[in-house]
Amino acid sequence: MSAYKKKHRPNPLAILATLLVFLALAWYAMQVLTPKDEWGLPIHGTIYDEKQNTADILFLGPSHVFTSVNPAMFWDNYGIAANLVSDGNQSVFASYYYAVEFFKTQRPKLVVLDVYEINTQDEFFGSGNALNILATMPWSENKKEAINACLLPEMRASARNPLAYYHTSYASVTKEALLLTKNTADNFKGFHPRQEISPQETPPPWDDAALEYMMIKNTDYLTKLEDLCRQNGAQLLYVCTPYSIVAEDMGYLNHMAIYANEHSVPFINLNRMTDEIGLSYAFDAGDAGHLNLLGAEKVTYALMNYIVQNYSFTDHRADPAYSSYAASAAAIDSYSVQIKTILREDAEVSMQQAQDNLAQFERLATDAVIVAEQGQGTSDYEALLRAADDARITLDAVREEYNKILENYNRLCEQLG
Repeated sequence: MSAYKKKHRPNPLAILATLLVFLALAWYAMQVLTPKDEWGLPIHGTIYDEKQNTADILFLGPSHVFTSVNPAMFWDNYGIAANLVSDGNQSVFASYYYAVEFFKTQRPKLVVLDVYEINTQDEFFGSGNALNILATMPWSENKKEAINACLLPEMRASARNPLAYYHTSYASVTKEALLLTKNTADNFKGFHPRQEISPQETPPPWDDAALEYMMIKNTDYLTKLEDLCRQNGAQLLYVCTPYSIVAEDMGYLNHMAIYANEHSVPFINLNRMTDEIGLSYAFDAGDAGHLNLLGAEKVTYALMNYIVQNYSFTDHRADPAYSSYAASAAAIDSYSVQIKTILREDAEVSMQQAQDNLAQFERLATDAVIVAEQGQGTSDYEALLRAADDARITLDAVREEYNKILENYNRLCEQLG
């Protein structure tokens, strides 16, 4: 071999080092450029960052899960380690593939699927949200199958080449992203509590809802999830958390009840139990489709009671291996106190405004009566009497509104404790 060839022969260590640096930079770029919001990406922390074989319960499903299930309550009351793998518009088929991914490192005793999205007839429902997750999922046979099952054909290349897909998000990179800071939902085991109180009409029971049949793809993936749980020694529970449900959706849930019974899987439709769990659409809704923190506490309490009465779990609160669950519960509890403080302060402001408004109209009504009395015997007396009567009628309406506000204020304060 010539001296030139010996001198310029590639150094294997240098090649390996260059490759490792490239891979590290590519990984860092993916972490930074991946969007950080409530839709799609918080589930990565609950799948990949958890200590192996620590999860007791896996909650799956759409945004109804991450707004309605508070994992801190499971930990604080029973030392149960609960994780939410939940995304907006998360289909039944997407939930199946996320469960496969979860079972690679965890052995939960119970899997709970919120079945809200059985109401779709779209075979690629939720593709946009699923793309955010699948694009950053490590490559595997499961990812390959998930891409084909969950994404529209034109989206699949982006999921296979995520760096190309996300490179345009550089303009929105934040300091937190550069430092790889976890978002709230990661720290909260996937929980994303809503602060807003958005009063909604209480939906009717829909006892006469016509039966609506799930599409075959949904029933196929429910069966696949059942098989997956069976193979991994986990039990399965179907639920549907409450929202402003419409008749058509109740029709799908009626079909779900039939399906679950035929497959011997328990199904809890909490939309038929709102009175039983004390849910108030006046206080417990964050919007028409989601509950707020107050509603989440009631739903979680109901689910938790059912689960501890029907399944067995070890209390891990004294086990240091579960420190991340203890820390998460403490963070959620602290955040919950902040939210409730804000809600109480806002309610007190509204109550004071209502009191001031009532006092103003009481003064106006009193003044109108005094003016009318002083006008006796004058040509304006009849007009003054009518003005006084109008003032009293207006006062009665204001007082009625005030009493409603007072009642709601007292009910909210009772909920806040």
